[in-house]
Amino acid sequence: MGSVDLSSFWRLGNLVYLSLSNNNLSVMDMDGEGNNSEPTFLPRVSNLKLRCCNLTGFPKQMSYLDLSCNRISGAIPKWIWVTWNSSLTYLNLSHNMLSIMQLTSYVLPFNPLRTLDLSSNQLQGQILMPSPPATFLYYSNNSFSSVLPNFTLYLGHEFRISKNNISL
Repeated sequence: MGSVDLSSFWRLGNLVYLSLSNNNLSVMDMDGEGNNSEPTFLPRVSNLKLRCCNLTGFPKQMSYLDLSCNRISGAIPKWIWVTWNSSLTYLNLSHNMLSIMQLTSYVLPFNPLRTLDLSSNQLQGQILMPSPPATFLYYSNNSFSSVLPNFTLYLGHEFRISKNNISL
């Protein structure tokens, strides 16, 4: 309970897995400089779970990242799609207040991505699709209005787009 300054974990040089989820925490200092634009904290941590921790920004370079149920608003930064394109296998940004995706393409270049959960945000426009197909894609409860014309080429096992404004 209370505030956690992530810089206190920096001295743990061998830490690769960190879960502080579902505690009554306010996580501070995502990058050590009070600037959440392109954080560099905990460079060895590849599996990070900060679900329900009142976050307002993004960490950098993960393979498994759960930031669901936080207070992250605005854009999903373009650097996420570029920086994580060869390492990310799981990304859950659901139940935040994200409204924009800064993209260069609506087909993501992720090779290992298996799960992408962007549900319950305020995202709009066209739904992005990972390539090759991710196994689980969750986009429900947003304001998306369209999908790629050939979106079925990118589908894995689960594809959820309920409660959007999709017109096919």
